[in-house]
Amino acid sequence: MLQTLRDKTSGWIATIIIGLLIIPVGFIGVQDYLVQRSDTDVARVSVPPSWWRTAPSWWPASKLWETESITTDAFNDRFEQQRQAARAEQGEAFDARAFESAENKRAILDAMIDEAVLRMAAARDGLVVSDALVRETIGSIPAFQVDGAFNAERYRLALSTQGQTPAQFDRLVRDGLRQTLISDAIGASGFVTTTELDRLVRLLGEKRDARLVMLPPVAPPAAPVTDAQAQAWFTANAARYRAGLVRVDG
Repeated sequence: MLQTLRDKTSGWIATIIIGLLIIPVGFIGVQDYLVQRSDTDVARVSVPPSWWRTAPSWWPASKLWETESITTDAFNDRFEQQRQAARAEQGEAFDARAFESAENKRAILDAMIDEAVLRMAAARDGLVVSDALVRETIGSIPAFQVDGAFNAERYRLALSTQGQTPAQFDRLVRDGLRQTLISDAIGASGFVTTTELDRLVRLLGEKRDARLVMLPPVAPPAAPVTDAQAQAWFTANAARYRAGLVRVDG
């Protein structure tokens, strides 16, 4: 049987089969077949390339998209940093169980996704933060100062307690400044349509006339109403009650 299979898959038939197999391998890549992948990403942010911003998201054009991944290690590091910061801020009031909630984890992940989006937007627009601005920003942080001046030893000690290196904190500050540039640019890009401007001008030029009439309060009865008086009044106006012409508030 094996000999028969070998005979049938030799010659031009085998060439055609091999040729058909080469096509998907060429598109997808040999590594997808030979390498066992183990994804450790908790989220991925993908955008079309800067040179083709209208690129569709379907394959194979999706292969050209730029992707930034948020790995499990990165999320765990951020989560631990947030935990330490919350414990230091809240002290004995810190609730470890509440901090471990799914809602809080989701909020931290959403914040990391927002940061990734802003980072990619800044990179696409070519925004660059100078080293001098990064140093100035770090030096202005009160936690790194002694007697109002930046102290390198205190800076390294503060970072070590947070499990960060100067290079990691430098990158964090740089990314934060780039994100601020993006946010400021979006905030400054607001515009008003001609219709809205015309309406605003008309509203500013309009005037209103108002009159106020002060009515004296109703004088309370000299004596309380007795049950007999109430019954007599109801009997005299029974027909109006049935017709719904009398309304009693109370």
